[in-house]
Amino acid sequence: MSLETLISKSRTALSESPKFRLATVESSTPLVGDASARSYVRLNLSGSTPSSVILMILAGGSGPVAGGESALSQSDTFFLLNPFLKKAGLPVPEIYFDGRVDGFLLVEDVDDFPLWKLAFGELSPEQSRLARQAGGVNALEHYFRRALDLLVLLREQRD
Repeated sequence: MSLETLISKSRTALSESPKFRLATVESSTPLVGDASARSYVRLNLSGSTPSSVILMILAGGSGPVAGGESALSQSDTFFLLNPFLKKAGLPVPEIYFDGRVDGFLLVEDVDDFPLWKLAFGELSPEQSRLARQAGGVNALEHYFRRALDLLVLLREQRD
């Protein structure tokens, strides 16, 4: 599906959401991806708070094997782990719209600064403000330890 089609579907999804009913997509900005096959586009909005959302363009392929022989798609993996990670107390982006059938999700925009900049304190003033809201630079090691603990917990539940 083309990017234009996905942005159009995102506009429709936003217009049907009470939170974004008055929002208008003003522009879009492609973002650098992560380690997955997904890609991301920031949709800049007017008429709403927040002023942007992330269009996560999902990729085919399998994620981790889940509780046996069946493998989840990468999109299902992200979607299904989100509430589990929230329940574990980890800060994860809110999913605003589930468009997996059409190959996309609309998720909370949590900015796009690299972790190494957070680790070495090389953030812009706005990024520093966002980092403080998320727990601060001093909390980085704490969050990494919590993530590792969660991975161990997931492994133990699988075994």
